[in-house]
Amino acid sequence: ELEGRPLRLAWARPKINKPSSPPPSKPLPVHNLFVANLHFKARSNDLLEFFRANGANVVSAEVIFN
Repeated sequence: ELEGRPLRLAWARPKINKPSSPPPSKPLPVHNLFVANLHFKARSNDLLEFFRANGANVVSAEVIFN
């Protein structure tokens, strides 16, 4: 729950038809998470603080407006 609204979470789908590059010698784990049903006042920093407060190792967070 963030700002009184329940969150719906789903793993983001990987992009397709992207030219492949050679894999690094030791691939780093990368996870993208899609969060739906955010309050209209929610900002990137709100997500960052929310997940860090719940024990997540967050590199970045971005709220995208359409």
